[in-house]
Formats: sequence, C-alpha cells, structure tokens
Amino acid sequence: MIEPRLRNDPDQASFLTGKEYGNSMPKVKTHKGAAKRFKLSGTGKVMRSKNSRYHFRIRKSARVKNMIDKSIVMSEALAPHVRAALPYGLPD
Repeated sequence: MIEPRLRNDPDQASFLTGKEYGNSMPKVKTHKGAAKRFKLSGTGKVMRSKNSRYHFRIRKSARVKNMIDKSIVMSEALAPHVRAALPYGLPD
C-alpha cells in the first residue's frame, strides 16, 4: 500500500517549497489591479492617472484632454498603501 505524502513531514515537504523544509519564506503576491493603475517615476515616486479620462470626452476641449492625459504624483499619504500592494515594484 502506498502512503500519501504528509505535509507536516520534513522529509516529504520539499515538494511544497522546492527547497529544504523550513528554509524558505512565503512569496508575497503583487496586487494586479494596482500594477495596472500605477507607475513608478524615475526617482521612485508613485504616479497615477487623472479621472474623467473617457466619459464625455468629445465635448471636452483639447486643453482639458491634454491635462487629463498626463500622470500626476500620488499623495504622500496614500503612496505607502500602493507600495505595499506592489512588494516587488512594478512588473516590466
């Protein structure tokens, strides 16, 4: 009779981590919604896009459209929350 692998058995746990049992830290997942919405500037600041980008765009003037299309720096109060959602920075 073949016994199933036990998750708590140190000899059989290498299939779970790919390394020796107990020597690896868990991976932290990137929040994919945040990765699509935010960018990092060259100096490391978090950049975000402005709102009102698509709705009723025809009736907006060219000046307003140009202003909306540019990214702005995220507020210093909310930037740490975005950085926590992106533990490894932004994917390339």
